[in-house]
Amino acid sequence: MAVVGTLAATAIEARILRMATKRRVFRKSGTDTAAQLIGAIADGDEICGITNGQFSLVDIIEHVLQCVGPARVAVATWTMGIYDTERAFEFVRNNLVREMRFILDPSMFSRRPEIAAILVRGFGVESFRAVNSHAKFATIRGDHLAVAVRSSMNLNPNNRIESFDISVGHEVTAFFEAVVDDIWRDVGSDNRSQSRAVFSGLLDAKEPKRHRRPNPFLGDA
Repeated sequence: MAVVGTLAATAIEARILRMATKRRVFRKSGTDTAAQLIGAIADGDEICGITNGQFSLVDIIEHVLQCVGPARVAVATWTMGIYDTERAFEFVRNNLVREMRFILDPSMFSRRPEIAAILVRGFGVESFRAVNSHAKFATIRGDHLAVAVRSSMNLNPNNRIESFDISVGHEVTAFFEAVVDDIWRDVGSDNRSQSRAVFSGLLDAKEPKRHRRPNPFLGDA
C-alpha cells in the first residue's frame, strides 16, 4: 500500500531562529547512556553531543521526559522499530506523555508495514502525518520546561557515529512546534493521505506476529 501524502517543497515556509543561551554544553561519549551523557537540564541550556550510536532518539526523549514530567510530545523520524514503538506506548502508560504526534515519511508505511500497523492501530490515524521528510526531531513540552531535540538519530538505534542538540526553552521549542502545527493544518482530514481509507490496508490487515498493542489513549486493557 502506498501512502501518497506529500507536501510540495514550497509548502512549508522557510524558518530560521537565532537565540541567546544561558549555558552551552558540549559532550561526547561512545559508552554513556543518554541519561549519563545529557545529565540534568535547566531552562536556557543548549547541549550538543556526539555518540557512537549506543543510544537513539527514543532514549533521549525518555530521559527528557523523566526531567520534564508529563508532556505533550511531537516526533519526526524517518524510521523506527517494534522496540521503539513499545517504548512510545510505555511513555503513555507511565503517564509521561499527554499527547503524541508523529511525522513520518510515507515510505515508512511500505518499508515497515508490520510496525506501521501497530502504530496506527495503537495511537490512531489522527496521531500521524505522512509527508516527504527526512527530519529527526522531537518537541517535549511539560508544565514547567519546554525542550526541542534535533538529531541525526532515528527512533531506532544505529551503531554509527550520531549527533544531537538539545535546546531547553520555550522559544526554540515553539519554533519546531509551529512546523508540526503547519503540517497538521496543511495535511489534514481533507487530504486523502490522512483519511481512514488510505490507512485501511493497515487497519484491516492480518495481525502482525507480535500481539498488537492496545490504544493507550483509550485506556484499553
